[in-house]
Amino acid sequence: MPAPVESPFCDRCERNQSLVSRCLAEYLPEEDDPEYAEKEKKYPEYQAWIEDQFPLVCENCITRVQGRIRQAGYAAKAEAVGRKLEQSKKYQDKTLTPRQLSTLLIILLAKYAYITSLLATLLWHAFGALANFDSRDHGFDPKLCLSDMFFAGQVHKSCAISSFAQTCVSYALLGDLLTIWWNPKLAYKTTHANQRMSGVVTQWMIRGLMMLLNVAMALISPDDSVREDGVLVAARVDFFHYTHIALFVLQLLSTWISWTTVTIRYVSTKELLRPLDAHLPRIPMSTDTTPRASPKKTHSNQTGFDTMASAFSSTFNAEPANYEPPSPTLTVVSTTTTETNDLTPWSRRQSSIMGEEMDWTPTKPRFDENPPALIHPIHPRKLTLRSSTSGPSPNSTPTVPAFKTGPDANPFRRRVPAAPKAPAAKIVDPWKRQPWQPDPLVREKNLFDEDREKNKILGAGLHGKGVPRTVEREAQLFGPPKFKYEAGAYGGGEKTTGLEDTFNNLFAK
Repeated sequence: MPAPVESPFCDRCERNQSLVSRCLAEYLPEEDDPEYAEKEKKYPEYQAWIEDQFPLVCENCITRVQGRIRQAGYAAKAEAVGRKLEQSKKYQDKTLTPRQLSTLLIILLAKYAYITSLLATLLWHAFGALANFDSRDHGFDPKLCLSDMFFAGQVHKSCAISSFAQTCVSYALLGDLLTIWWNPKLAYKTTHANQRMSGVVTQWMIRGLMMLLNVAMALISPDDSVREDGVLVAARVDFFHYTHIALFVLQLLSTWISWTTVTIRYVSTKELLRPLDAHLPRIPMSTDTTPRASPKKTHSNQTGFDTMASAFSSTFNAEPANYEPPSPTLTVVSTTTTETNDLTPWSRRQSSIMGEEMDWTPTKPRFDENPPALIHPIHPRKLTLRSSTSGPSPNSTPTVPAFKTGPDANPFRRRVPAAPKAPAAKIVDPWKRQPWQPDPLVREKNLFDEDREKNKILGAGLHGKGVPRTVEREAQLFGPPKFKYEAGAYGGGEKTTGLEDTFNNLFAK
C-alpha cells in the first residue's frame, strides 16, 4: 500500500480554501431569484475579492505548491513523450498490418465512389443548363447527349429530366452521402504517426449543404415544373437553366474548398517543453493592513494655545518612548559585528515584547585575548605557566592528563554486563540452546484454488479471481484518471472537437 501523500498546504491555507469555496457556493442565489442576473455579473469581481481577503496559498506554502505542480507536470510530460515514442515505433515497420490494409482498401473504394458521384452530379447540372424543351420526346441516349453537349451546344430534355436520368442522379446523391466522411488526407493519416487532421468538420458542413441543394433541385426538376396547364412557360425554363448553372458553379467551388480545407497537422512535442511558470500560483499579497489613525476631535472654541503643539510637531515624537527595562540579550556585545569597532555608535535593536523569538547571537568575549593556563588542583606543582617568549625546558616533567582514558566505572555511562551464571546452571540444563526460529508457514490449498487457477489461465478477469462483478464494475468506473495529451495544452494551437478527435482515432493504428 503506497504511503499517503503529504498535503503541501498548511492548516491556514486549507481553512482559507474551504472558506472561499463555501462563500462562492453560497454567493449565487436560485435561478428564479430576481437578483440572480445581477449577482452573476458580479461573480468574477466577488471571487477576486474573496481570494484577496483569504489567500488560497500563503507565502510559506507557495514554494511547496509550485514544486508539486512542476513535479506533476514533469511526470505528465514524460508520460506523453514516452507514449509518442512508443507510437512512432509502430510506424517504423514498413509492412502494413491487416487493419491498415483493410482501412486503406475502404478508403480507396470510398474515393472512387465519391469521384463517380461527383462526375455524375456535374454532368446532370450541365445537361440541365443546356436542356431544350421544344424538341420532340425520345428516349435517353448517353452518347447522343454527350455529342450534342460538345458539338451542338444544347441537349434534349430527356438527358436531364428522364426517369433514367433521375435514377442515376438518385444513386449519385446516395453515393455522395455514404462517402461524406472521405477526404484526400485519410490514406496519409493511416500510414503516418503523430498526425492529426484539421478542418474535417468544415468539409462535412460544405458537402452537407451542397447535398441538400442537389436533393432540392432533383425534387423540382421534372417536366411539369416548367409547364403550366401543359403550356411551356419561358420564365420557368429560364429559372430551370439558371438554377442548374448556379449549382454547377457551386459544385465545382465546394469541391475545391472541401478538397483543400482538410490539412494534416503534425503534433509536435515542443508543446511539452513550454514552462509552467505562467500557470503557477503567485505569491499572495499581504493581507496585513495598517491600522488607521483615530480621527482627532476638533473643538469649536479652539484658541492659539490649543494649536501651538502643531507648530512644534518636529520636536515631538510620533510614538511615546518605551521605558521598559532592557533585555539582557540586547547588549553591545550582541549587536556588534566584525565591521564594528570601539568608535562605532551603538543603537538599540527593535524588540518585540510579545514575540516568541529567541536571540541566539553569540556573545563576544570581554576578557584578555590570551588568558593564562589554568592550574589543575590535582597536580598543582607539575603544571607551569606557559610563556610567550621562552619555550618549554628540556628537563621539565611531562604533564599528567587530568582525566582517565580507560573505561568509565560509572554504570550510568556504560552498558552493565550480564550477571554471571552459577556453576549449577550447567548441571541443571547441559544442552546448548540454538536461536529460536519460527516454523515455516505452509499454505494448504483450499477448495477454490483449482477454480481460480483455471480462471486465471482462461483470462476471466477480476471476476475469475473471485472478485464480484459489482466490485469489478466500480474499479472500472472509479479508476484513477489517466493523462491524455491534447494538442492545445499550455496555450498551443486550437483544441479539436470531440467529433474530430473520435474521427482521428478511427484511422489510427
